[in-house]
Amino acid sequence: MTIRKLLLLPIIVIGVIFALPFVIWQQLGMTRFARNWRKRHRKPPTPLTAADIAKAEKQLGFTLPDDLRQFYLAGGHRRRAECGEYYSLGGLVKEYRMLTGKPYGPNGEDWPANLLPFEDQLESYAAYDIETGLVTIWDSEEIIGGNESKAAWKRSFQPTGKTLAQYLAQ
Repeated sequence: MTIRKLLLLPIIVIGVIFALPFVIWQQLGMTRFARNWRKRHRKPPTPLTAADIAKAEKQLGFTLPDDLRQFYLAGGHRRRAECGEYYSLGGLVKEYRMLTGKPYGPNGEDWPANLLPFEDQLESYAAYDIETGLVTIWDSEEIIGGNESKAAWKRSFQPTGKTLAQYLAQ
């Protein structure tokens, strides 16, 4: 039994010696090759079309304002937001329908139907006011910690006084 173990030891050592460079090459070289190949052959995201906008407007039940429409058609939603991330057009529709589908406030308050959330700021939203054309920030921290009054719900909506272009330029 010990002779078998002694005979197996050199075979294992030789196997490791021959296999180790291959494993290292595979881990370092192949992953770099694969990463570079993916970079060279990555398809750019397809731009949104007027048909995509029309589909979203049908789901929302109203037309998007021109500046918000241009934001999506120009692909502005694909860049990083300062405080979070911009919603895709489908994400905007989904989030808006979730917010307006049932009362969202802590005391059964409805989400304002004129506010379209276009940016997720982790614990808040940046929303486009379709009535005024200005951006409003909804800050959830206003209603956290036992201060769940109707006044706190109203305070949680903070108008920035900026148009979408001004907001995005900051």
